[in-house]
Amino acid sequence: MVRVNDMRMEIKRLQKKYGAKTALKEIDLTLESGIYGILGENGAGKSTLLNILTDNIPRTAGEILYDGTEIIKLGKQYRKKLGYMPQEQGLYGQLTGKAFLLYMASVKGVPKKTAKNQIEELLERVNLKDAGKVRISHYSGGMKQRLLLAQALLGEPEIIILDEPTAGLDPKERIRMRNFITELSSEKIVIFATHIVSDIECIADYVVLLHDGSIIQKGAPIELIDEVKTHIFEKKCDKNQIRAIKNDYPYGNLMQKRDGLAYRIAAEEKPPGFTEAKEDMNLEDVYMYHIGRRIKD
Repeated sequence: MVRVNDMRMEIKRLQKKYGAKTALKEIDLTLESGIYGILGENGAGKSTLLNILTDNIPRTAGEILYDGTEIIKLGKQYRKKLGYMPQEQGLYGQLTGKAFLLYMASVKGVPKKTAKNQIEELLERVNLKDAGKVRISHYSGGMKQRLLLAQALLGEPEIIILDEPTAGLDPKERIRMRNFITELSSEKIVIFATHIVSDIECIADYVVLLHDGSIIQKGAPIELIDEVKTHIFEKKCDKNQIRAIKNDYPYGNLMQKRDGLAYRIAAEEKPPGFTEAKEDMNLEDVYMYHIGRRIKD
């Protein structure tokens, strides 16, 4: 991973409890410039982690340091370095896209002249230049997502935090969003939380698998794939056999191959009737191996 500057975030022994429930358990991460994919099922703790990193909710224990200083001590100085794209589209439908960005820029303390220049550039970069004077109530879901990303970039923050940024987008919009996020990563820390494996597979420099509030594996995508490739097996099948195979192996993935259907699973040893998968290894296999094992346990 190429570092352009000395930006560095250190998360040490981070915990979050809600009464008797522990939502985050001893999270340890070091982040530098690049894209970090936080991958986990719904309820894994992704949004809780992001809300603590944005200083929206208090932590129960642990430290978060940015360039060696605790973010609580940095206060407003830290928040100025931060751009956050929330999962929920809390937009003002009566405003135009440009008016919304001007409002958000004022909230962030971006000088008006600087904001106007940034907004024109951002609207063009997120492909909303022709919609800047259109009311948000007339925007499609993809346009709203791109507008939320634009507001996260106001003030040229060093840290970009994205909570399910491609949720509800069609395939074309998802590709456009991923490509744009990739363009940001050489000079910023980009944290991309999702439960959709394909969203981060081709763009993440580093992947963190989160389950039940704990990090269960982390590393570069190719390293994670190499770790599990001897534990991925598949079995050719037809449509009439799918139900029976799923009953025996519920945590699997049905795939369309050149010679027909195949059911792929992750296991410690090769089950009867299965063969070792030889190709098309991806992060879904990594996810299936690590998450599936814990769900079964």
